[in-house]
Amino acid sequence: MSTCARIVFAAFLALLCGCNAQKEKPALEVFEQKYPVDSDAIIRIMNPHGSIAVRGNDSTEVQLHATKIAGSTEQLKNISVSVIAQNNDLLIKTNFVRPKGKAFLSNGDRVDYELSIPRTLKIMRLDVDDGRVFVDSVKTSELRANVVDGQMELRNCSGKINIGVQNGDLTLFDDTGKTQTSSTEARVLHGTLTISVPRNAGFRIRAETTDGNITSAFAQTVDIKGGPLRKIDISSGAAPRSEIQLEVKSGNIIIADASADARTGNGSASR
Repeated sequence: MSTCARIVFAAFLALLCGCNAQKEKPALEVFEQKYPVDSDAIIRIMNPHGSIAVRGNDSTEVQLHATKIAGSTEQLKNISVSVIAQNNDLLIKTNFVRPKGKAFLSNGDRVDYELSIPRTLKIMRLDVDDGRVFVDSVKTSELRANVVDGQMELRNCSGKINIGVQNGDLTLFDDTGKTQTSSTEARVLHGTLTISVPRNAGFRIRAETTDGNITSAFAQTVDIKGGPLRKIDISSGAAPRSEIQLEVKSGNIIIADASADARTGNGSASR
């Protein structure tokens, strides 16, 4: 290598190191709090960018762990977590402020929520525009959740459930081995909807996809023309059964046997 080439190469390395040194690591800020609530209280969470993970237990309080993540310490100031707490009503909301002259959330700014709640709370609203919702082990009279772009997973939940994902995947998983007497309506606009239920549980699943295919581990009627299966109605076990309605506009529906998943170790992954 000539002297001139070595000089140019050394200058390039120095510039590269300088750029890496100036690159700031993401900044974090953690917020933790506990809130005593009634066993049938209402909880609502609105988080435009990030995740919401809710786990039910037998406690009498809500434990909240929120992590704000931004491109810099200065940008953290543009993210706020608002909590309005009463014994019968808990509202949690994320607010983002766009700095003047800068693109909105250009560095992936977000808030990740982790909550432990009494399993009987009414989950009236879990809204995420860009991110993920995960709910585990709640037995509630009502559960409503929506994701615009991202993923949603419900594990071992029962009650009156109404959930939807516009762009992304939705997973329902039950490995309790018991009949969860509940009513579930799940919708996906673009993506895959997967449900896994134990074979020995009592349930009725009605599923339909406008543009996609349905595969089922249980007895089904195959399209006689050999084309994709677009609609199915299957029942298992004796009444009372869980009523489950699945709808996908563009994408597939997968109906799996949770009993087989448990035997092979292929259960749904949780956070």
